[in-house]
Amino acid sequence: MLHINESFNNIKSVKLFGWENKFLNNIGNTYKEELAIGDKALLRNKMHDVIGGFFEKFMPLAVFSVYTGLGNTLTLGQMALTSIMLDRIRGRVQQVPRLY
Repeated sequence: MLHINESFNNIKSVKLFGWENKFLNNIGNTYKEELAIGDKALLRNKMHDVIGGFFEKFMPLAVFSVYTGLGNTLTLGQMALTSIMLDRIRGRVQQVPRLY
């Protein structure tokens, strides 16, 4: 009986060590997937930063340049209205990362 119990214990240990590598591989694959998701999120956030920076710095200049380039006169009231509208666009762009 002693030899049979020892044999069963040896079989259990062989099975246990056989599962160890598969389990470690699963953990490694899950970790790699998590890193890939983190990299995608980082890239998405950087893209939003670039777009937000564009709207922050260059959009008013581009709008005013196009408006005056088309031969229109730019009054103080029109500049204020345009600035308000551009601020609304900036606010919407800043809300985009929170949508998903």
